[in-house]
Amino acid sequence: GDLLVTPLNWQDLGLTPNTADELVEILEWYRHRQTLMQDWDLHQKLKPGYRVLFYGAEGNGKRLAAAALGRELACNVYLVSSEIFHLKGEDTVKKLKELFKLATQRNAILYFAHMESMLNRIKDEVPEKGDLLFLELLQNFPGLAILSINVDQQNIEKNLPSYFQNYIHFPKP
Repeated sequence: GDLLVTPLNWQDLGLTPNTADELVEILEWYRHRQTLMQDWDLHQKLKPGYRVLFYGAEGNGKRLAAAALGRELACNVYLVSSEIFHLKGEDTVKKLKELFKLATQRNAILYFAHMESMLNRIKDEVPEKGDLLFLELLQNFPGLAILSINVDQQNIEKNLPSYFQNYIHFPKP
Protein backbone atom coordinates (compact mmCIF):
# COMPACT_ATOMS: atom_id res chain seq x y z
CA GLY A 1 0.00 0.00 0.00
CA ASP A 2 0.90 3.64 -0.28
CA LEU A 3 2.08 5.55 2.76
CA LEU A 4 -0.38 8.16 4.05
CA VAL A 5 1.19 11.25 5.62
CA THR A 6 0.03 14.71 6.55
CA PRO A 7 1.85 17.84 7.69
CA LEU A 8 -1.26 18.90 9.61
CA ASN A 9 -1.54 18.85 13.36
CA TRP A 10 -4.44 17.16 15.07
CA GLN A 11 -6.12 20.53 15.77
CA ASP A 12 -5.90 21.56 12.10
CA LEU A 13 -8.36 18.93 10.85
CA GLY A 14 -11.53 20.94 11.51
CA LEU A 15 -13.47 17.92 12.77
CA THR A 16 -16.78 18.14 14.55
CA PRO A 17 -16.46 17.74 18.33
CA ASN A 18 -18.16 14.32 18.23
CA THR A 19 -15.87 12.97 15.49
CA ALA A 20 -12.79 14.37 17.27
CA ASP A 21 -13.86 12.74 20.57
CA GLU A 22 -14.26 9.37 18.88
CA LEU A 23 -10.81 9.64 17.31
CA VAL A 24 -9.35 10.44 20.74
CA GLU A 25 -10.85 7.13 21.94
CA ILE A 26 -8.77 5.36 19.27
CA LEU A 27 -5.65 7.20 20.42
CA GLU A 28 -6.32 6.20 24.03
CA TRP A 29 -6.90 2.57 23.10
CA TYR A 30 -3.70 2.48 21.06
CA ARG A 31 -1.59 4.08 23.78
CA HIS A 32 -2.96 1.77 26.49
CA ARG A 33 -3.58 -1.42 24.49
CA GLN A 34 -0.95 -3.46 26.31
CA THR A 35 -2.43 -2.60 29.70
CA LEU A 36 -5.96 -3.30 28.49
CA MET A 37 -5.21 -6.59 26.80
CA GLN A 38 -2.48 -8.08 29.00
CA ASP A 39 -2.62 -6.50 32.47
CA TRP A 40 -6.41 -6.55 32.62
CA ASP A 41 -6.60 -9.97 30.92
CA LEU A 42 -8.96 -8.72 28.22
CA HIS A 43 -7.04 -10.77 25.65
CA GLN A 44 -9.04 -13.75 26.89
CA LYS A 45 -12.34 -12.03 26.09
CA LEU A 46 -11.56 -9.76 23.15
CA LYS A 47 -9.97 -10.19 19.74
CA PRO A 48 -6.63 -8.39 19.37
CA GLY A 49 -6.42 -5.01 17.72
CA TYR A 50 -8.93 -2.30 17.02
CA ARG A 51 -11.21 -2.20 13.99
CA VAL A 52 -13.07 0.96 13.08
CA LEU A 53 -15.27 2.04 10.19
CA PHE A 54 -14.96 5.64 8.98
CA TYR A 55 -18.00 6.70 6.99
CA GLY A 56 -19.23 9.88 5.37
CA ALA A 57 -19.41 11.57 2.01
CA GLU A 58 -16.26 11.69 -0.11
CA GLY A 59 -14.02 14.61 0.81
CA ASN A 60 -15.06 14.81 4.47
CA GLY A 61 -11.60 14.08 5.91
CA LYS A 62 -11.56 10.33 6.53
CA ARG A 63 -8.19 9.72 4.87
CA LEU A 64 -6.67 12.85 6.39
CA ALA A 65 -7.86 11.77 9.86
CA ALA A 66 -6.20 8.37 9.38
CA ALA A 67 -2.93 10.09 8.44
CA ALA A 68 -3.22 12.39 11.48
CA LEU A 69 -3.75 9.35 13.74
CA GLY A 70 -0.54 7.89 12.34
CA ARG A 71 1.33 11.12 12.90
CA GLU A 72 0.04 11.41 16.47
CA LEU A 73 0.98 7.79 17.24
CA ALA A 74 4.29 7.87 15.31
CA CYS A 75 3.11 4.94 13.16
CA ASN A 76 3.11 4.48 9.43
CA VAL A 77 -0.35 4.39 7.87
CA TYR A 78 -0.69 2.33 4.71
CA LEU A 79 -3.48 3.03 2.24
CA VAL A 80 -4.85 -0.20 0.81
CA SER A 81 -7.12 0.06 -2.19
CA SER A 82 -10.19 -2.14 -2.57
CA GLU A 83 -8.54 -3.22 -5.84
CA ILE A 84 -6.77 -5.89 -3.79
CA PHE A 85 -10.06 -7.81 -3.90
CA HIS A 86 -10.10 -7.79 -7.70
CA LEU A 87 -6.92 -9.81 -8.16
CA LYS A 88 -7.09 -13.37 -9.44
CA GLY A 89 -8.08 -15.87 -6.71
CA GLU A 90 -4.81 -16.95 -5.12
CA ASP A 91 -3.18 -13.56 -5.76
CA THR A 92 -5.76 -11.92 -3.47
CA VAL A 93 -5.11 -14.50 -0.76
CA LYS A 94 -1.34 -14.12 -1.06
CA LYS A 95 -1.43 -10.31 -1.04
CA LEU A 96 -3.80 -10.13 1.93
CA LYS A 97 -1.72 -12.50 4.05
CA GLU A 98 1.47 -10.62 3.14
CA LEU A 99 -0.14 -7.25 3.89
CA PHE A 100 -1.34 -8.20 7.38
CA LYS A 101 1.96 -9.94 8.20
CA LEU A 102 4.02 -6.88 7.25
CA ALA A 103 1.68 -4.49 9.07
CA THR A 104 1.99 -6.60 12.21
CA GLN A 105 5.80 -6.73 11.97
CA ARG A 106 6.06 -2.99 11.34
CA ASN A 107 3.42 -1.93 13.88
CA ALA A 108 1.65 -0.10 11.05
CA ILE A 109 -1.91 1.18 10.77
CA LEU A 110 -3.91 -0.18 7.83
CA TYR A 111 -6.37 2.10 6.05
CA PHE A 112 -8.69 0.32 3.61
CA ALA A 113 -10.37 2.80 1.27
CA HIS A 114 -13.59 2.39 -0.73
CA MET A 115 -14.76 -0.78 0.99
CA GLU A 116 -18.45 -0.35 0.05
CA SER A 117 -18.61 -3.31 -2.35
CA MET A 118 -16.91 -5.76 -0.01
CA LEU A 119 -19.06 -4.74 2.97
CA ASN A 120 -22.22 -4.99 0.85
CA ARG A 121 -21.30 -8.55 -0.16
CA ILE A 122 -20.81 -9.44 3.51
CA LYS A 123 -24.08 -7.76 4.51
CA ASP A 124 -25.96 -9.56 1.75
CA GLU A 125 -24.35 -12.87 2.73
CA VAL A 126 -22.69 -13.40 -0.67
CA PRO A 127 -19.01 -12.98 0.24
CA GLU A 128 -16.23 -13.99 -2.08
CA LYS A 129 -13.27 -16.14 -0.96
CA GLY A 130 -11.06 -13.07 -0.54
CA ASP A 131 -13.73 -11.35 1.58
CA LEU A 132 -13.84 -14.22 4.07
CA LEU A 133 -10.07 -14.38 4.37
CA PHE A 134 -9.95 -10.61 4.79
CA LEU A 135 -12.45 -10.75 7.67
CA GLU A 136 -10.48 -13.52 9.35
CA LEU A 137 -7.19 -11.62 9.02
CA LEU A 138 -8.89 -8.41 10.14
CA GLN A 139 -10.33 -10.04 13.28
CA ASN A 140 -6.89 -11.39 14.26
CA PHE A 141 -4.85 -8.29 13.38
CA PRO A 142 -3.26 -6.94 16.59
CA GLY A 143 -2.99 -3.37 15.32
CA LEU A 144 -5.29 -0.59 14.20
CA ALA A 145 -7.31 -1.25 11.05
CA ILE A 146 -9.50 1.46 9.55
CA LEU A 147 -12.04 0.71 6.85
CA SER A 148 -13.51 3.64 4.98
CA ILE A 149 -16.69 3.99 2.97
CA ASN A 150 -18.13 6.99 1.13
CA VAL A 151 -21.61 6.59 2.55
CA ASP A 152 -23.22 9.37 4.54
CA GLN A 153 -25.89 7.48 6.44
CA GLN A 154 -26.74 7.78 10.10
CA ASN A 155 -26.92 4.58 12.20
CA ILE A 156 -24.89 2.66 9.63
CA GLU A 157 -23.85 0.14 12.28
CA LYS A 158 -27.40 -1.28 12.16
CA ASN A 159 -26.87 -2.18 8.49
CA LEU A 160 -23.43 -3.78 8.78
CA PRO A 161 -22.08 -6.81 10.60
CA SER A 162 -20.53 -6.14 13.98
CA TYR A 163 -16.90 -6.55 12.93
CA PHE A 164 -15.93 -3.14 14.31
CA GLN A 165 -15.35 -1.70 17.75
CA ASN A 166 -16.43 1.69 16.53
CA TYR A 167 -18.21 3.46 13.68
CA ILE A 168 -17.12 7.07 13.19
CA HIS A 169 -19.18 9.44 11.09
CA PHE A 170 -17.43 12.21 9.18
CA PRO A 171 -20.10 14.82 8.43
CA LYS A 172 -19.49 17.74 6.09
CA PRO A 173 -17.09 20.20 7.77
